[in-house]
Amino acid sequence: MKILEYGKGKERTFLLVQASCMAVNLWEENIQELQKDFHLIVPIIPGHCDPEGRDFTDVESISKELEEDLLSMGMDHVDGAYGLSMGGSLLIKMLDHGRISMDKVILDGAITPYGYPKWICRLIGIRDYLQGKLFASNKKFTLKMLQHYGYSPEAADKFFDALHSMSGTTLYNVFYSCNNYTLDHVPLDHGHILYMYGEKEKRARKKDLVNVKKFFPHVTFDELKGRDHGQFSGVEYDAFCAYVKNYMNA
Repeated sequence: MKILEYGKGKERTFLLVQASCMAVNLWEENIQELQKDFHLIVPIIPGHCDPEGRDFTDVESISKELEEDLLSMGMDHVDGAYGLSMGGSLLIKMLDHGRISMDKVILDGAITPYGYPKWICRLIGIRDYLQGKLFASNKKFTLKMLQHYGYSPEAADKFFDALHSMSGTTLYNVFYSCNNYTLDHVPLDHGHILYMYGEKEKRARKKDLVNVKKFFPHVTFDELKGRDHGQFSGVEYDAFCAYVKNYMNA
């Protein structure tokens, strides 16, 4: 996959992994600020404005591909990592593999496996896919909703354009796989794990909070008051970057 690098020459490396239904250009302001302190590694996840025109397949395959690409760059270790939603799922699976060591990891609303019977998971995947297609086909409604959550008109346009460009295959695979990937045995010698989530999404993350505690017994939780899913990194650029820097410097 294509991997963007910023802040080359900085001592510490930081992996920034996007959510689904967005392109990395939505984080342009975050990247501009964080590259002042870190050597940023920003993968373009297949199916998300991917210049290679590929579809997203599943969490297991994409996480392995990202690991291989990092290893080919001589990176078997990163000082820090941040993954939002799908990006958090990919980081969890990478921690499960244990091939790339990470000192500090921020999982922002990361999605964990449901554990339901397969036929129920398929129905949920179809429901989520149809909802995604609805948002992708109604620009006026989607832009209005995003601006209600605090996205600027420019950011809302970027978000919609990325969502609208996603193929039906990618859209379904993202929703299904992020809720149903496998976890074999998460090593106990991982770095520090911080799981953050918006106060307004706490109900939706209920099962994820339980699962993350099971996977990472020493995880730290942080509830972001007054915020919803993905709102922190997608809207409050200055506050988000300050948060990441403080966490990495602690």
